[in-house]
Amino acid sequence: SKNANVNLADKDGDTCLHEALRHHTLSQLKQLQDVGDSGRLINIFTNTNGYDKRPSVAIACTLVMHGADLSAKNKKNQKPFDLCPDPHLCRILTEKHIEYNRENNNDQQLSQNNSLTECLVCSDNERDTLFQPCSHVVTCHLCASRVKKCLLCKENIQTRIKIEQCKLCSQRKASVMYKPCGHLIACEECAGLTEKCFVCRVAIDSIVSFNELCCGNNDSVSIKSETPTTPTPTPSNDVSDAIALARLQQQLQEIREQVHCPICMDRLKNMVFLCGHGVCQNCGDRVQECPICRKPIEKSIILYT
Repeated sequence: SKNANVNLADKDGDTCLHEALRHHTLSQLKQLQDVGDSGRLINIFTNTNGYDKRPSVAIACTLVMHGADLSAKNKKNQKPFDLCPDPHLCRILTEKHIEYNRENNNDQQLSQNNSLTECLVCSDNERDTLFQPCSHVVTCHLCASRVKKCLLCKENIQTRIKIEQCKLCSQRKASVMYKPCGHLIACEECAGLTEKCFVCRVAIDSIVSFNELCCGNNDSVSIKSETPTTPTPTPSNDVSDAIALARLQQQLQEIREQVHCPICMDRLKNMVFLCGHGVCQNCGDRVQECPICRKPIEKSIILYT
């Protein structure tokens, strides 16, 4: 089965790999019992022709290539290799284990990188536009003009900056933002080569990676100067009225966000998908995945009022 657990243990704590190596060892011992001379005995341990074709070896290799744990212990505190005195097989399984870990880590990293870099609107192009003042990267430059509010923080977008190549090496795309100036002009390899931003010459306090800009974990990137003000006494009635007004304005804003398209934040929703989320028809005709739940769009329904 594709989703089978290869590390499932029996009542004795033995996994499938324990059993496979135990079977291999028993078969080796049986061959030793049948050997009549030392020449054949040496041949058993030195002849590796068709070694990986042996059933027990093939099963053990298959288990390791699908994630079998080499460090799993049974109730006798034995690891799989403790049941296998064959150094050749142990070496093969170790190589398979390293290969599995390398491929698995690469697949996870590739999947994660793809999900972080793809445009949240079209899902076809890579994100290459920086929104200001929130300093988030969520869309490609083709979709950026259609978005009025950041899809991560819902803040109004004042400026859209297309991310260009690194200003130092001109070989890789800029992927690191300098703080506090907010310039995104260097790649990861070149970001640490200077102590001042080479555009505005402001001293660099820290840097923000591209993944953080895409995930919205850069709330401290946007530096806003705040001038301390002395609060003036306000009558209690005015305070309560101001709080009520602010609450009503917040509720009105929430209602607007519920009925307006989450992509352009300009037109009303008049198209819904099978997942239950809606957008305006103008934006819905251009996307292949739901911008809210990221499910593929199988069918869209136009709402008429």
